[in-house]
Amino acid sequence: MAGGFGLFFFIMIAGAILYFLLKGKSDRPKAVGAPKRAMSTAPIKSIIFKCPYPRCPVCAGAADKMRQDWDGLRVITWTCGYCGNKSDQELSDGELPLSARRRLGLEQASKAPQAGVDIPATGGGYGIDAPPE
Repeated sequence: MAGGFGLFFFIMIAGAILYFLLKGKSDRPKAVGAPKRAMSTAPIKSIIFKCPYPRCPVCAGAADKMRQDWDGLRVITWTCGYCGNKSDQELSDGELPLSARRRLGLEQASKAPQAGVDIPATGGGYGIDAPPE
């Protein structure tokens, strides 16, 4: 019976040591530096465009296997998932997303009042005439 308790305490001590070793490993401060996964240079908000090609021009692969790579401004590069063929599509002004139109200067970023324009003074607080939000 004494041997059973000795083995029990040995296993408990070994488990406690293992627990504290593994716990200490997760408590270490993270190394500051480059992220583990590379950040893409594409816009943060993912924009999905409709593929203009019904099939790949080279291998006639389906359009749903075409991958897009948007440069953030005007050009979308479509790559076939089967043969790797690349085709470029240039967007017209009407097809551009809002973020690209702002970067190209086609649309103002905000509707801030111009210098010299007076904003009429109104009563403060939320009254009956407050606009719905």
